Parts: sequence; structure tokens; C-alpha cells
Amino acid sequence: MKTIKILILFIIFSLSTNAAEYLENTVLVRFKELKLDISDFNKLLETSNAKISRRIMPLESSLRFGNSTRYKLSNSNRYREILNAEEPVLRTFVVKYEGNQTPYSFCERLMKNHSEVDLAEPYRLQRIQAFKPNDEFIENQSKALELIKAFDAWEIYKGDSNVVIGISDNGIDQFHPDLRNNIAINKKEIPNNSIDDDNNGFIDDYNGFNLDGGNEDQIWGNTYVNDNHGTLAAGIAGADFNNSIGVAGTGGYSKIYPIKISNKELGIKFTAFGYESMIYAANTGIDVLNCSWGEENVYSELEQMIVTYAVANDVAIVAAGGNKEGGVEQITKFYPSGYKGVLGVGVVSTTDNFLSISVLGPQTRIMAPASGNFTTTLNNNYDSPSGATSFASPIVAGAVALARGQHPELNAIQVLEFVRQSVDDLSENRTSYKKMTPGRLNMLKMVTTDPMSIPGITLEKVILKDKSGAVQDRFFLGDTVNVEFELKNVLGKAENLDIELSIANPESFSPLTFLSSKYSGLNLETNETIKISGFQYVISNHYNDYITFRLDITGSNDYRDFILYDYKTIPIVTTFENSDIKFSISDLGSFGYSPFEGSSRRREGFGFIDKSYGDALYSSGMFLVENDNVVLSSFKLNTATSSFMPLKGFYNPRYTASLMTADPIETTRALINQTVELPKKGHWVRIKLDVTDSAQLGSRYSLGYQFDWDMGVEYRYKWNVTDFLEEARPENIPFEKFSAIYTGHKDSSQVFGTAFYSFEDDAIAQAGGYTSKTTVNSNFYATSLKLGKLTITDAVEDIFNIIGMRFTKEFQPFETKTCYLCVAGGEDKAALTEALRECASNVTSVQVDYSDLIEFNSRDNSFEVNNISYKGVEIYGVDGRLVMSSLDSKFDLNNLNQGVYLLKFEFNDRFIVKKVSIAR
Repeated sequence: MKTIKILILFIIFSLSTNAAEYLENTVLVRFKELKLDISDFNKLLETSNAKISRRIMPLESSLRFGNSTRYKLSNSNRYREILNAEEPVLRTFVVKYEGNQTPYSFCERLMKNHSEVDLAEPYRLQRIQAFKPNDEFIENQSKALELIKAFDAWEIYKGDSNVVIGISDNGIDQFHPDLRNNIAINKKEIPNNSIDDDNNGFIDDYNGFNLDGGNEDQIWGNTYVNDNHGTLAAGIAGADFNNSIGVAGTGGYSKIYPIKISNKELGIKFTAFGYESMIYAANTGIDVLNCSWGEENVYSELEQMIVTYAVANDVAIVAAGGNKEGGVEQITKFYPSGYKGVLGVGVVSTTDNFLSISVLGPQTRIMAPASGNFTTTLNNNYDSPSGATSFASPIVAGAVALARGQHPELNAIQVLEFVRQSVDDLSENRTSYKKMTPGRLNMLKMVTTDPMSIPGITLEKVILKDKSGAVQDRFFLGDTVNVEFELKNVLGKAENLDIELSIANPESFSPLTFLSSKYSGLNLETNETIKISGFQYVISNHYNDYITFRLDITGSNDYRDFILYDYKTIPIVTTFENSDIKFSISDLGSFGYSPFEGSSRRREGFGFIDKSYGDALYSSGMFLVENDNVVLSSFKLNTATSSFMPLKGFYNPRYTASLMTADPIETTRALINQTVELPKKGHWVRIKLDVTDSAQLGSRYSLGYQFDWDMGVEYRYKWNVTDFLEEARPENIPFEKFSAIYTGHKDSSQVFGTAFYSFEDDAIAQAGGYTSKTTVNSNFYATSLKLGKLTITDAVEDIFNIIGMRFTKEFQPFETKTCYLCVAGGEDKAALTEALRECASNVTSVQVDYSDLIEFNSRDNSFEVNNISYKGVEIYGVDGRLVMSSLDSKFDLNNLNQGVYLLKFEFNDRFIVKKVSIAR
């Protein structure tokens, strides 16, 4: 049941070597407080068998504590920007720990045990984005350079030797004859004396810097590695220009500076210090940083923090857009090219054909050739690079350096946006992904265009609203979505621009119908930000994957540009959070995570995170038993992934409530309403569950959950224990109407648990503890809600719990019965008991029958509700689409088309559902 946990981590890349995705026994830790003396932090870490290895940025190189004079106090805006960006960086450390815990487990426990820790993340490794060069590629530099019109550009402008391109890579041969004379020299540093002569925080960074320096056989100033990757990239961007030997870098007379980011133990395919190289570049005045590395991965707040710091220090970062290999999809998310402030580069052939190795997405914003070039390699040699994004990126990095030399007035973001628009359109060359493919670099256009003659529109924020105007992050089939964009102009004045919103991907299938997709007459001054609205679409078809949207921007003089962004229109889960817990819940009845999606084992959600104790939830799901023999579940039973279908998800109006049917075919069979009741502070959440017999069949229903808690890291969840927790029952709830159960670890006091209760007169609480060796099928789940509170294993094993409520009487037509689920965590049984008791104590058992207060007037087809606790009505079609809602106590149905509808009347403590049929 649990082997999936480890497999998920390795789906993205499959390697023939034993390289890891994360640096072993190493994590990044950001503390809440900035301290110069780290002894208190180390004392704290000692309790976790850990200690600080280093700051990710030396104090000496910071603006706050160093001797930097790069920015005068008179430049107050830039000074404040850097101070703000560097503050969280100075609170962040590389931490080494002992033991066999995974980085994820260590981070989880560190944040759980120490309130002083603001954030902890594994130290992620980035994969070098290239193939080994081979004879398949044409060894001719001019084919690539002619395509981007480099020769024509150099005729006009040849670069500035004061501009420095940092080569962040696995290693560079600093003594190659075509590189050594073009390396920027730090004249304040004496090489190889193991002293930080210039007090910038980095030792011996004379003509290069090794971020793995100081270790065995690793010299601070030596960037050599026995692999060509970095030397290839260095030559493409900055081989010595016009020196009668070798090749020429696209940066012309710009200089390069090698930064070695590989780790000896990891080998050449992974980089350990990629993001730290951005900090180094920021603190040493590097103008452009080429990053021919990256990983298909999830977004990291700490990595974006570092990028933001580098950009604030005016580093223009260019990165490989990503290669489609090792299981990577054609359209995916890739980092660091996907971070805000980075220019991601895709690859084309020397005939402008798209190469399928290049992944696409919002992060790929410019194209360049890679093959057809000729560049430096080890042993004073030259070779042709492969057609990978690693070797397209330095072509663009060199061009950015050229632009920085020609236009020193541009800051990092401005120069990247300018170069990004200095392209030739490739859309006519494409038969697929036509709207996803950006333009290919044209250096002649770059050196002959005034940057301030064109606007540079960046997308700062996307704001989604529902029909009522409320901000919303979840929408469903049939919903109308209103879109606002926050745009910023970083270049020349924008006048009378037209904006059009469309779908770039998927191409052959449209999940949306646009009602309004255009905005005209946009005017923006340089560095002005504006919000524009008026964009609207309807979700007309079901689509579970991310949609890539495209904003086309057009203006006078044939000005054209576009921006891509992606959004998952129909997310499966909603995440809730208070000061103590964070958890996700699905519209389909699962808790913590969405159900597994087929063989891919992908799922969404955060589980159930107690911010003091961590997360131990592996899976959880709801099941409904009808007449003791029909089992409908949110998890896979037999062939169905889920038996439930949402009629209304966790989104506005009433963000905290969802309504689903227990049968996706017959949508009026039984209805289950989930309402999240979350205190602002507390280690518990309560889910109010209303079950309605909308089929009028006189059925008996039982409602339950399966919770699979995994206490302990790695495979130590096989040492879990479980027991009932009757002492959590409040005095006002009868014994037979309340159940509680917990899961713990035999060697730990920490526990997680659940409670279930009801005030219905026919309610009988159910609970049981089982091992993973139990045979589970429909019969098991049906039986588990008939045994009361009798079944509990005393085994030390992999454990799961069943908890729920059995209603013994038949439901009357449209009758609703209510029960409650509490989920909580605690440092021990006493704390969990208190949390569950607090959760169950906040509900009154007083109930009122409101059904007689709902009056229907056939003369004007109106309903009227006369009760102070009435909160409103929602009307659904049988397809689950919300067609109408009203807060008025009187409303009519005259505007509804012919058909069958469900009317959901909501009161303070319950809802009532009525079915109406309209014939015309």
C-alpha cells in the first residue's frame, strides 16, 4: 500500500546512475529572525543532530553588513529594493544533519519541533540540460550565427569588455586558449592564497570561483571538471572575440566569469550550488548569468527568493528552458527558467525547425539554435554542441550581454524583455504548438532597435472572479469566469495597445467558450502598472490538465508580442488553513488529497498538516453504504475511481461547502453536503455532513471514512498502533452516538485521530482499527459500518482506521440527517483528546424542522421562506450545474427553462432539498 511514496519522487527523471535529486543529509533552512551570532541556531539544531554548514550568502558580501559601495545611499529606491530582497536571504542557511532521514522528513520534523524555523526545504539538485556531443551535429559555427544574424549585428556593435557573463555550470576550463584571456579578473583578489583578500565573502575568486571549494581536492579558485558541458557553454557565450584563433562568443567583447556549481560526490550530471551561484553573481557585480541547468519540479519559495534577490542586484538571468527526456512532458513546468525574473530559452535547428527535445510552457520565452555551432572543449580543443537547450541558452546570454553593453541604462528585467522581443516569428514554421512557440533571437534587430521605442509588457498577476465579482480560485463546468490582469510596462511608452486572450494549449480541443476576450486602447507609461478587466469565458468542456493561456499584444507599426500563463481551470481539491493546521479536501469526498489518478499515481493536495507536529496522512476517503449492501466510495473499488460526482464544489458562494451526489449516473439518488467548520486557531477541523435521500426510495444510509495515517519516517509506519479514544467524548453526546480513534507510533507520543458523532435519534457511531493485511472490498466496507465500536487491532503494524455513522431508520423522501467528522493532531494522546473534545463540544444538538416554513405559490411560481435562520437558496440542474441562487426570502422560477431542478434551501444548522419539475 505504501511503496508509492518513494516512487513518486523519481518519476520525473530516470537515470542509469545512482545520482540523487537532493543533496543527501543537507537542507536549506530559513529562520524567522536575522542574527549575526548563529550559536543559538546551532544549539537549536543540535537537538536534531544537525548544524549549520554555511550561510547561503556570506555577511561580508551583503549590502547590510558588508563593505559594498555598489549602490550609493542617494539611490534610495535601488538601495531599499536590495535591502528588502537580501533580508530573507541572510536568514537562510545550508544545514547538514546526521542519520538516515530523507531531506523531506528532516524538514518536516525541523519545522514541527522548532517554532524559530520559518521554512525548511530539501537542498535540490539541478540536472545539467544537455546530451553528450556526437557526430550527428554539423561542426560549423556559422550556421548558428548566421541564423541569428550575429555577423550583421557585430558589424554595428561588438560589445563592451566591462560587461561580465557569469557561466554557472558544472565546471569550466579556465586555461583554454580561447577562454583564458576573456575571463574577467578580480584584481582585488590574490589567487590561491586561501584568503578572502577583497573581503567580499568569497576566497580566491580571482578568475573564477568554485562553490564546492574548501573540500578535499577542491580549490576555491579552480573551476575545472572532467566534463565538457560548462566549457562548451562558456565558449558559445564568451569565447575570445576577434583574436585570430578558435571561435567567437555571441557576447562579442563581453567578458566571462566561470562559477563551478557541481559537487565532486555527485558527478557531472547534477549541480549542487546552482542557486547559490545566483547569490554569488548578485554580490560580485556580474551583469548576466547563464544557467544551462534546471529541473522539471515543483515551485520552491526559497529558490524564487534567491532569484528575486539576484534580480534586485541587477543580474540578468538566462536559463535553459528544459529538455524533453527522462519522462519529461513536451509541455511542463521547468525551473529556474520558470521563475519570475528569468528568461527561459528553447532550442531550434539551424533551419528554424522546432526540436522536440525543447519543452514548452510559459517558462520558454525565446528560441535559439544550439547545433550548427562550434565551441570550446577540454584539452584546448573545439567541438560542435548538441541540439539541447543547454547550448541555446548561452547564445541568448551572450546576446543579452551585448545589449547590456549597448544600453547600460537598462536594468536586468528591462534588458531581458528587450532581447526577448528582438526575435523573428516562427509560428508559420509550426504545425503543432503554434501558439506556444516564442520567436527566435535576431541579434541584428536587437542592435538596431531603440529599447524605449517599444513597450515591454509583463504579466504581474492574474485575478479570477465569479459572476458576483468575488475573487475565486476554483471554477467548474458551466461556470462563468471573469479575468483581470495586472500588467506592467518596463520599456517605452505604450499607446493604444490591443490585448486579446486565447488558448494556446490544448490545440485541438477547447475547454472554454470566450464571451469577451479583447481589450482596446491600453496606454502605459514606463514602469507604470495597471489592472485591466472585461475578459470573460465559460468553462464549456471538462478538462483536468493545465490550460495554457495566451495574451496577444498588438499596436501601431506592426508591433506584436504575447505572454503565456497557465492555470488548472478545474482543480480537484481545495486547501484550508488556520494558524495551527493546513489541509485539503476534495469535492469527491476524499480528505487530504485527491484520489489517485489512474496508473500515474498523481494526486493533488497537502494532506493534513499540523504545524506543530507535521503531516502523517497517507490517504483518506468517504464511503456511503445504502441498505447495508451497496457501497459508494470516493476511492477506487472494483473499476470505478470514485462513485461520487460534485454538484457544487468548495468555491464561492459559500467557499466552505460542497454538495455531491452519491451516484454519477442517477444524480438525484442521494446527496451529501460537506461543510468545513474551521476555527481561526486550533489543531482540529470539523466537517459537517448532511445526507439527503433525494431519490425518495426509503433507503437506509450509513456514512463513513477510511483514514490511513503513516506515523514514522521511511518504512517505520509498519510500527504503528491504534486504539479507541472514548475519553474525547463530551458529556452532552450519548455514548452510542460518538466514536473516536487514533493512530500512533510505538516509539513516539505523537498521534493523529478522528471523531464522528451525530444527534439524530437513530444514529449509532462506528469505528474500527485494522492492519494493511486486511482484505478490503465492498463487503468489508459495508460490514465495517455495522459492527459498532468493537473491532480494534492490537498489532504493531501498518494501520488504517474506519470511522462513521449508521442510521438505522429509513430516510423519508428528501429527509436530511446530519453527522460530524472531526480530524485533529496532538503531541500525545492527552493533547489529541483535548482537541477532539473541543471540536465536538462546539455544536448544539437543538434542531428545528424547517420544511413546513417553505411555501410554494402556484399562481406566480414562487417560493417563500419565513424563518430568521434562512440563509439562501441554490438551484441546480440535474447535470450538477448551478443555474440560479438567491438570498431573498421570496423568489420565483419563471426564468427557468423546462426541466428537473434541485432546490437547496440553507438554514443555520442544516439544508433542505426539494425537487421540482417545470413543464412549459
